[in-house]
Amino acid sequence: MPVALSMKPSFRGVIAQLSKPWIWLPVSLIVLYSVAGFLIAPWAAQRALIAYSTETLKRPLAIQRLRLNPFTFTLALDQFELKDTDGHDLLAFERLHLDFKMLDLFHRLGTLDEISVSAPRVAFRILNDGQSNIARLMEDAGSEATHDTADAAAPAKAPFGFLVKHLAMEGGAIAFRDARHRGASIVLSPIDIELNQISTRTSDHGQYSVSAKLPQGGAIVWEGSLSLSPPATAGRLVLSDFGLKLARPFIEDLEILDELSGTLGLQVEYSLALGETPGIEISRLEARLRDFSGIPAGTPVPAHARIGEAGIDLKARIALDEVPLEFALDDLAIRLADLDYRGVEAGSPSLSLSTGELLGGRIAPPADNVENGMRRFDTLAAEATIEKD
Repeated sequence: MPVALSMKPSFRGVIAQLSKPWIWLPVSLIVLYSVAGFLIAPWAAQRALIAYSTETLKRPLAIQRLRLNPFTFTLALDQFELKDTDGHDLLAFERLHLDFKMLDLFHRLGTLDEISVSAPRVAFRILNDGQSNIARLMEDAGSEATHDTADAAAPAKAPFGFLVKHLAMEGGAIAFRDARHRGASIVLSPIDIELNQISTRTSDHGQYSVSAKLPQGGAIVWEGSLSLSPPATAGRLVLSDFGLKLARPFIEDLEILDELSGTLGLQVEYSLALGETPGIEISRLEARLRDFSGIPAGTPVPAHARIGEAGIDLKARIALDEVPLEFALDDLAIRLADLDYRGVEAGSPSLSLSTGELLGGRIAPPADNVENGMRRFDTLAAEATIEKD
C-alpha cells in the first residue's frame, strides 16, 4: 500500500530556515536602506538646506516638505520660499520634482530624466544703490564657494557632466521692480519654460522654449537650440504688442520723453557662438513701432511727437573676439509713416512726414571696406515725402 507524502513543511523547519543569517541579512539591509532613504535622508537634507540659507546666505528659507524615494531615485520639494535679507520675497515655487535615472561614473555623467517646477516666482529688484538683489545673492553664494575651494596643487579632475532629458516650468512669474524710480515695476505672468536634451557633452544640442505674457496684452516667445560644450545657441525671439507706457518709469532718469505711449514689436533670428571664435549672426531683425505718441523732454519749445508706424529690418554679423568689436551690416531698411512733430504753442514750427524710407546695402568691417578710416555703405538710398508748415 503506497504511503502518502506530506508536502507541508514542519513548523520547526520553517523556523530553522528563517533563522539562517543569509535570509535576514538582505532583509535587514533593505529595511535599513528604506528607513535611511524615506526618513533620515529627507530630514537631514531639509535641515541642511535651511541651515545653509540661514547661516551662509543670511536669508530665511522655508520648506514645507522634502521627500526622497530611494528606489525610484526621485526628489520632491513642496512650498519652497526664500526671503531676502530685508524680508522681501526673493524666490519661491509650489513644487519641485526631480527624477534621477542614471549615474555613469566611468564617463562622469549624471542623467536627470525629468525636472518639473510648478508656479515658480522670482522677485527681481534693483536696489537704491543700483545693485540687484539677485546679484547680491550670487555674491554671497560665490564668496562662500571661494572659501571651500580645494587646494590648487591637487590634480585637476574632469568636471562631472550632466544630461537633462526634460525640464518644464509652468505657471511662473517674474516681478521686476526698480527702487530708484517710483512706480517702476512690471510683472511677467504666466511664464512657461521647456528644455529638452540639455547636456554638457561635447557637440550635444538641446531644444528650449520660453513663453511669457506681458501686461496690457503683450507676449514673449523665445525658442531655439542650445549647446553647452562649446557654448552656442541659435533661435528666434519674438516680442509682440509691448506697451511703451510700461517702460516709462524705468527710463525717466534719461529725461528723453515726458509722455510715452504706443506698442513695440520685435522679432530676432540669431546664432551665437562663444567657443574659439565667438560671434553673433543676426539673420533677421524686425522691429515695429505703432501708434507712438510722446512729448520730448527738455526742448526749448514744448512739442508733441506722433508716429503712426515705424520699422527697421536688418541682417548683421558681429565678431566678439576683436577689440573693438567688428561688425558687418549686410542689409538695412528703415521706414517711417505718418510722422508728425508739432509745437504745442501757437505759431510754433511743425513737421509732417507721410512716408520715409532709408535703404542700405552693406557696411563692411574696416579690413574689407575702408575709406579714410570710415566705414561706408556699398549702397544707400533714401526717399521721403515731407510737409513743413
